[in-house]
Amino acid sequence: FLKKIKSKNCLLYKIIYRNLFVGIIEISNIDINHKKCEIGFIIGNKYLWGKNIASKAISKICNIAKKKKLRLIYTYVYKNNIASQKALLKNKFKFESKIKNFYLFKEKKTFLKVDCEIYTKNL
Repeated sequence: FLKKIKSKNCLLYKIIYRNLFVGIIEISNIDINHKKCEIGFIIGNKYLWGKNIASKAISKICNIAKKKKLRLIYTYVYKNNIASQKALLKNKFKFESKIKNFYLFKEKKTFLKVDCEIYTKNL
């Protein structure tokens, strides 16, 4: 984890809401040559979901990416994560594609396969 924070192709930020640390957002897989990057985010406390926190964090991270002269941002979202999809669409991300069985989770003695969706934004 510490290596990732120090990495030249990853920027990790805390999300602060009402003076509390509530989540993280990152720019990762920064590709300077192709001027693109990936973002990922999480709001840890379920009671804070739906309060526009992720949407505001996405807006700010897009501005940071733009200042770094990146032109394309992409992200992967669980197909059933409607709140994250709405936060991305609110920030003018576009749905690009769906990937079946992208994530594999072990739950008890079985494995669950979960689809994901890809969203992109041109800066």
